[in-house]
Amino acid sequence: MKLYGKCRLVYSWILITVFLIPIISCGGNVSTDSAATGTAPSTPIEVSATAMGSMVTIGWESVSGATSYSVYWGTSSGVTTSSETKITGISFAVYTHTGLTNDTTYYYVVTANNSAGESPASSEVSATPEAVTAAAGTGTVLGVAKDTDGNVLDGVTVEIFVDGTFTVSGPSPKPSADGASPRNAALVTTTTGSDGSYTLSGIEVANNYEITYTKSAYVIVYMYDVDVTGNTILYMETVTMVDESSSPGDADGTITNALSGDPESGVTVKFYSNMNNTSGTVQGTTTTDSLGAYSITGLDAGNYTAQISKTDFATSTFSIYIVGESTTSDQNGAIMPGLSSGQTRIILTWGETPYDLDSHLRGPYGDESESEFHIYWVSKTYTYASITYADLDLDDVSSYGPETTTIYNQSTGTYTFCVYDFTNGFSSSSTALANSGAQVNVYQESSLIATYNVPNSGGTEWKVFTLSGTTITPSNEMSYETSDSQVCADEG
Repeated sequence: MKLYGKCRLVYSWILITVFLIPIISCGGNVSTDSAATGTAPSTPIEVSATAMGSMVTIGWESVSGATSYSVYWGTSSGVTTSSETKITGISFAVYTHTGLTNDTTYYYVVTANNSAGESPASSEVSATPEAVTAAAGTGTVLGVAKDTDGNVLDGVTVEIFVDGTFTVSGPSPKPSADGASPRNAALVTTTTGSDGSYTLSGIEVANNYEITYTKSAYVIVYMYDVDVTGNTILYMETVTMVDESSSPGDADGTITNALSGDPESGVTVKFYSNMNNTSGTVQGTTTTDSLGAYSITGLDAGNYTAQISKTDFATSTFSIYIVGESTTSDQNGAIMPGLSSGQTRIILTWGETPYDLDSHLRGPYGDESESEFHIYWVSKTYTYASITYADLDLDDVSSYGPETTTIYNQSTGTYTFCVYDFTNGFSSSSTALANSGAQVNVYQESSLIATYNVPNSGGTEWKVFTLSGTTITPSNEMSYETSDSQVCADEG
């Protein structure tokens, strides 16, 4: 499998020309009513721009019939579609423009596109990013809701609450999901648009928020322990909403050793109600067999957190869902062997498509010169003076992952980690990476220190984070890149 996956680069132009183009679908999660009738979409309305440190988030109301959006921008007022820089291939009604200069005002207009043409430009909006001060200001939470068939869901009510330990002014508190402790009224309430996306803005800096997702005929979803930091955007894991059912259902999957790629037997799997939750009543327990397979039966329809553990491995979690009167398969997880002191391990997982996402790490040379190494599937290991500094321990080319990268000996300087959509690397409009459910978990000394979910923006390259010393800084920048040797490279 690996040999085939990586030999495909040698014949990539033949494969792309002969086989791939007829079967690839790069459409966004939007309706096509206007395109079907031969009319261009209407002008986007309710456009807004919110500045944060070195970035601006532009949002607008979803446009019926749009298959993508374009954002035009400049640093002077009077932006037009003919004279300013254009950002294309945006599949959701929100876009985060990153890498900006603080204290400079940026101006934007938005258009909607389909096969019949491009809409007129929206009204102009502007924002001025400012330098971020530690733990200051407010944060923004972005995400997407889908059904169990992978279709985006509009009209989902999304609310964010504080837990009982964080006091805010407002109406009397009401019970939390388990009914055991009170919570305050929702701080912010919004509704998903036609593309399934939502934005919760102006969230005060705090930990342990709770987000709820409700829609008629679907099981309510509770997301626990959401931490919001100042002047940042938090991209949430895609929420899968399950049809209400009075009948229980089943789930199965495989637990893989994140270092070797082999199925891991003897892993204990515990299931807790709701997402990102490992407290309260255990709803079921099972153990993986000799093939690393687990199965759980008789759980109520809804969302669950699977916690996996084994001696000499780091305990970790992943999300699953249960559909009534059905077995939902391929709900897989990865478990990581323990790390030595000072080591960092990065684990990438995703869904069934795209088939091949690649991990890329750039970092300083062992002699701490100005040069940097770049490890990915072409060159998996960086060694200096017979010492292995970093390694792509595991490369996966057949869906789900995991792909595992380890910094065994960290040098002084900055490391950058990126994810590349090799399957669609030739595309300048693909949204497959955004829709992949990709998630990156970062461990140090066997403890999970950070989790990143892929942003809801088009792109084939996702710059995930930088690491310098013990400081890890989220980047969450999406862009299009056609050459995997240039992934994670500094612009310019």
